[in-house]
Amino acid sequence: MPPWPHCCARRLMGGFRHRLRVATSVLSVAQTLMKHYGADVPVQVTGAYRLGDIRHNYADITKARRLLKFAPAVDFATGVGRFAQWVRGQTVQADTYDDSMNEMKARGLFKT
Repeated sequence: MPPWPHCCARRLMGGFRHRLRVATSVLSVAQTLMKHYGADVPVQVTGAYRLGDIRHNYADITKARRLLKFAPAVDFATGVGRFAQWVRGQTVQADTYDDSMNEMKARGLFKT
């Protein structure tokens, strides 16, 4: 996290795309998370999407590396591991996933 407020960081970093130039599939992210949580659940990639979703994205931090001398401190697997550890310390909230999906479908924001 930068030492300055998020709003200032956004202005300073405008036009930068903070990604790693490494293709990581949704399935790979899901499998990595399951590994960290010790979960074994079926994963199905349906191809469905929400209106406005970015369907394909490729990481590139070249501009941030060149102008700001930015370099990632950790790789994907380490970052996900740290995220999973943080999540395990959070209070579990009510599951409202089905409600949100139904609302998006009702408003025409979910496409299959």
